[in-house]
Amino acid sequence: MNNQGWIHYWRNSLADADSAKGALKKQDLKNYVRATTDEFKEGKLKPESTLLEDLFRNESDTQTAVLDFPDFARHF
Repeated sequence: MNNQGWIHYWRNSLADADSAKGALKKQDLKNYVRATTDEFKEGKLKPESTLLEDLFRNESDTQTAVLDFPDFARHF
């Protein structure tokens, strides 16, 4: 684990929190689509979910995999 990366991330997070940079505001909630409580508890969207449809609107119906970014975690 790269401790220096975590320290940098944590310092920036504290600075952002102190300045309210990136804070969620009531106005921001108008742009969010909510998942149902069941979907939240199960950790997945239901096949008939409109949110799921919106997320994959431009994807082929035969799409079977989603690209993962395993190198991202190495930055921390």
